Amino acid sequence: SKIRYIFDDKLYKLPSSAKDFIFSDILPWSAKFRLFGEFFVKPEPKNDESVCDFINRRLGKTFCERFMRPMTAGIYASTPESLSINAAFPKIANLEKEYGGLFKGMIKKKKGGNPSGELTSFNYGMSEFVDTLANELNIIKKEITSLDELSQYDKIILSTPAYNSAKIVEKKYPILAENLNKIEYTPVAIVGFSGDIKPVSFGILTTHLKTLGILMDKYIFPNRNGIRCMVGGKRFEKIKELKEFDTLKNITQLLEKAINENASNNTRNIGFIKKDFNKELEKLFNISFN
Repeated sequence: SKIRYIFDDKLYKLPSSAKDFIFSDILPWSAKFRLFGEFFVKPEPKNDESVCDFINRRLGKTFCERFMRPMTAGIYASTPESLSINAAFPKIANLEKEYGGLFKGMIKKKKGGNPSGELTSFNYGMSEFVDTLANELNIIKKEITSLDELSQYDKIILSTPAYNSAKIVEKKYPILAENLNKIEYTPVAIVGFSGDIKPVSFGILTTHLKTLGILMDKYIFPNRNGIRCMVGGKRFEKIKELKEFDTLKNITQLLEKAINENASNNTRNIGFIKKDFNKELEKLFNISFN
C-alpha cells in the first residue's frame, strides 16, 4: 500500500495529489495560503541551518509542525530543530540555492513533492543480501576489534556504526577515533507484532508522541506478516533507560492492542546529522587520509 497517514490531534491521510491537498483538512486554509506564498519568499541561502529554521522560513511554521516534524521522526528519529537541512535534506536545500525557491525548482525540474520510486527488499530482509555475499565471495565471518587483525589487506572499508569503528581504529588512529565518537546517535526501541491494524496503509507517522510511527511491512512486502512500531528517538531519549514492559506501554497512545510483542531496546540506533554535520564529516575524511 502507498497510502500514508499522519497522526496529530487525529489521523490525517497524506494527500496523493495537488488537488487532494487543496481540499484536504491536513492543513488549515491559512497555512495553505502561506505555503503558496513560498513563490514570493526571497532566497537566503546560508552555509547551514536547521530543518526547522529552513522550513519555517520558506513554508511556514504550521507546515513544519504537521509535515516535517513527523518526517524527521520517521526518517531520522529526530526533530526539525536538531537536524541540518544540508545534511538531512540536501535536495530540498539545493532547490533554493539553484532556483531561488522550492516550488520554482520543482516546476523547472518537473517533479512534484510526493515520494518517488519503489521501496524494495529481500524475501528474508537485508540479512539475506549480506549472507548471500558472504557465501558467494567466500567471506570470512570474524569479529574484529583492531586494525592489527587486518594487516594483510591493502584497503579496508568500515561499514560499522561510528562508535564501533572508533574502537577498531583507536589504537592506530586515536584522533580519528575521538572524532568518530563525537557522532551522536538517537535511541530507538522497535516493537514488532503480528496481526491486523486499520487503516491498511504504508504506515503512520506522529507529530508529537513518544511513539514515532508505525511501518506496516505486511502491507508493503508480499512475504511478510509483521508490523513495526518505533518508540523514542530525539523526542524521548529516556527510552534507552526503560525496560521492555515500559517500552510497550508507550505505544498504547497510538495502538489499542499489540499482538505477539517482541521489543528490544537499543541505546544507539540512528546516526544524528545535526547542524554543520557535513563539516564534521569532512573533518573525519581529512583525518583519515592525512
